[in-house]
Amino acid sequence: MIRRNTKSIELTDSGKKLYEQLKGSELSIRELVSATVNLKEDFSGALRVVLPPVFAQSYIIPRLMEFMTLYPEIKLHLFFESKVNEFIKQGIDYAIMSYVPEYQNLRIKLLLESQFIMFCTPQYIANYGYPMTLDDIVKHKTVTAATVAHEFMAMQQIPVTNVKTGETTVVTLSDTLASNNSSILKDVVYSNEIICGGFLFQVREEIKSGKLIHVLPDYSFASVKYYQVRHPNEETAKVKVFANFIEDCIAVI
Repeated sequence: MIRRNTKSIELTDSGKKLYEQLKGSELSIRELVSATVNLKEDFSGALRVVLPPVFAQSYIIPRLMEFMTLYPEIKLHLFFESKVNEFIKQGIDYAIMSYVPEYQNLRIKLLLESQFIMFCTPQYIANYGYPMTLDDIVKHKTVTAATVAHEFMAMQQIPVTNVKTGETTVVTLSDTLASNNSSILKDVVYSNEIICGGFLFQVREEIKSGKLIHVLPDYSFASVKYYQVRHPNEETAKVKVFANFIEDCIAVI
């Protein structure tokens, strides 16, 4: 671009061409420099984030300090909730939800879909046998799901989908133990006395290591979609880098 000797400096041919292209664009260049400087300033201040507890515990919390180390000027305020009723009014910058919120002007993106599965310990199988079919599993003790969406109740009758054929069958599981929080009851499975239910991402590593056994892996006992939700008008640099961080956390699991 520049040719120099002991007495002078001059532009090369390519340098002259670039100069002609940029001549008269001083204002645009100044705006670009200013925007770059301001971008750095955006990596500071409070960032209000809402995360579903089970999702955050599995995907985000183990790597949270990586983000804090990269952006020490960001004050990360985390709220662990499954729902956000007033996203904009409450000043939330970023959220992950397991449903599509009603507000039409929010920026929404599907992050992932996770399957609800059944699992047990190898010792359970040694004690009580492995359920080979859906008819078999209804004879076993299972930790089933419960809901508080409309009323407090255990979900005994569950539509179970064969992930290979797409065929859905309604099965009636035991309601000996039911909970609306699979994370809290996950450790119950280590009693070796029951088959537990939970999201695949909660127990992926234990299944890989053989610590837990995926029961009836051809079947999904439910599925949940997780959505990224962002404010429509406040697309700051700190929101962008946090959104990128979340997608990176998901990608490596």
